[in-house]
Amino acid sequence: MSEALHVMIVDDNEDDRFLYERLLSKVDDNSYAFSHAESCEEAVSLNKINKAGCILLDYSFPETSGLEWLSEIINDDGFKNVPVIMLTGNGDERIAVKAIRNGVSDYLVKSEITSDILVKAISNAVERNQLKSELEAKGDQLERLALTDFLTGISNRYSFDRELKKYISRAKRFDNKLALLFLDIDNFKTINDAYGHDVGDLVLKKYTEIFQSCIRSNDVLARLSGDEFGIILEGIRSQVDAENMSKKILSKLELPIKIREKLEIKLSVSIGISLLDGSDQSSDQLLKNADIAMYEAKKNGKNTFQMFDSNFDKQENAFIRIERELYAALTHDELHMVYQPIYEGKSLKIVGAEALLRWASKSLGIMSPNDFIPIAEKSQLIILVGEFVLKQALINFRECLALDPNFTMSINLSPLQLVNDNFYQLLAGLIAKHDLPAEQIIVEVTETAMMSSDTIMDRLYQLKSLNIKIALDDFGTGYSSLLHLVNWPVDILKVDKSFTFNCPEQINCVKIVNSIFSIANIFGLETVVEGVETESNYEFLSGQNSLKLQGYFFSKPMKIDKFVKLIDSNKIA
Repeated sequence: MSEALHVMIVDDNEDDRFLYERLLSKVDDNSYAFSHAESCEEAVSLNKINKAGCILLDYSFPETSGLEWLSEIINDDGFKNVPVIMLTGNGDERIAVKAIRNGVSDYLVKSEITSDILVKAISNAVERNQLKSELEAKGDQLERLALTDFLTGISNRYSFDRELKKYISRAKRFDNKLALLFLDIDNFKTINDAYGHDVGDLVLKKYTEIFQSCIRSNDVLARLSGDEFGIILEGIRSQVDAENMSKKILSKLELPIKIREKLEIKLSVSIGISLLDGSDQSSDQLLKNADIAMYEAKKNGKNTFQMFDSNFDKQENAFIRIERELYAALTHDELHMVYQPIYEGKSLKIVGAEALLRWASKSLGIMSPNDFIPIAEKSQLIILVGEFVLKQALINFRECLALDPNFTMSINLSPLQLVNDNFYQLLAGLIAKHDLPAEQIIVEVTETAMMSSDTIMDRLYQLKSLNIKIALDDFGTGYSSLLHLVNWPVDILKVDKSFTFNCPEQINCVKIVNSIFSIANIFGLETVVEGVETESNYEFLSGQNSLKLQGYFFSKPMKIDKFVKLIDSNKIA
């Protein structure tokens, strides 16, 4: 027999209190236990003795209103996760809206209340509250896991960016000095090439331990990307302290480091240092300055550190050169598209593709998108680059549809594309020109991009009006707020490859991936898992229902001529 739900009735009118009790008892005597309070103060006292499972709260009291009281106790631990149903003699819609915004679960007009209405309102409020609690718990877990680099166990890039903003704000407020160190392991690629990624991972872990042994307890160490690390030094006296820290790190790396039995490796690091100089520097600027200084250290022979100097020759900066060459690439036929297949998890039928941009530069060689896309965005070239991607991907989409009329095409979008005034007309025009099914086009947008402006959200709703699907890309790498999934026009969650790659070996990755699956299921969203690269990755995921999978375990991205042949050979009767 289930425990009776404790319903606390808070109303200054005794007749009304007993009326609500009779209405509920009329349905089932054993389902509810009751307590009465004629004032909000009495309700607080009663709740300390016996916590309520649901509160029926009158809107109007002689000296206050139920809403005012609710706003005072909303953060009180005693009332945490207790659903509140507001009862009023006034059917004013504006009051109802205000009540819901203030955290009320439901709003009932007294003259319209019946036993059935009251029982249903309580049942719905309790059920919604339980779901909310479960989602909040998953959200808390997701946030904790999303702040950690799963290989090394230290902070990741997202966490570092967040902490850097806090440290800068505190340093400015108290007029303290702060330094940022940007560390890059020299020639790390040779380790992966010579010994494989498993050894490369061991090297990263060992170097993380060395960096940790050098810093103070109040400093922040994070892995920013593959072989790049950042350190925040708070409360330093001068740049000498930052230089001494760099010397300490370099000295620790003078001797070879034992990675495993019969394997010792000696690698150096290049360190760039930027100081908070008292001007209105942002975290992005401080990080950029440290990055520039790090490249100067590499130019000076590596295995050294370099303090940022505003007089560095910007024309030699890699940013400037890549920007110039990328602009030329648009007219010199150096850009091309490749397509990575997306498989239905159970049947392994190819059901779609992600369109990916590649650049084979005549002067710079093969360029990674990680190197040139951020520069394209900063220089506004992303508008032209994105237009190329969109046009070429949709032309190739038509070829794929000829082989499979249900095929879907996923295209990554930059926030700068979305806010561009011509984007919507361009996309709608291309869909009409090539006679494409809009509902089979998926645009992939990161959470950071969605949060960057209200204009972007407006544009996404415009795309939804065309029946285009929206995928939340790299889900789980930042603070993936569950409220966003409620309020945003999202159809698909794409699980980032940084989690997939380590499944099922790393338990934290398994936890976060399973949490994402649960969240997607609750919100009725499709799930696409990126980065399936090993048989163990696939075996872990193959037991899940309704997943779509993508990764090198199945296929590398390929040009359209090879891709259409792959689709044709993959057909399942």
